[in-house]
Amino acid sequence: MFLGYRVDSDQDLVERLYDKLVSKGIDVWWDVHSLPRGQPWEEGFADGLCSSDVFVPVISKAALAPFASLTPESRCDNVLLEHQLALELKMRGELRSIFPVFVGVLEHHGQLGEIYGENNPNLAKSRLRYKNLCARFRAVYGTNPSFIVRAP
Repeated sequence: MFLGYRVDSDQDLVERLYDKLVSKGIDVWWDVHSLPRGQPWEEGFADGLCSSDVFVPVISKAALAPFASLTPESRCDNVLLEHQLALELKMRGELRSIFPVFVGVLEHHGQLGEIYGENNPNLAKSRLRYKNLCARFRAVYGTNPSFIVRAP
């Protein structure tokens, strides 16, 4: 099992998750304990992910925040690189599963109908944010990136 996370925001949580998984006898790749000294990070994480059956990305708002400012000129984002490699491995059948762990406070949205009702102003905002995110994604990766997994 490979734990993917953003160090700046989620290392403490991932350490607790690692300890809990190891205490249950699960073989876990976590960079703090598994990355060989002196090995370049990109090589080490790629080796770890390629030798894992399961990718567990820890996803928090803080972990995702840097994605909003990515441009074609941005330097490579390590979290995005992990996710991209995991999707490629999954698409090739070399990774059994991806189990994201979403971290953060849940917002109360009332009744389900209130969330998805056509008159909900939050729905219009969400659609606009989604369109903007898709446009930024296409600007960075083009319209057909190799790591997108499409349903058959």
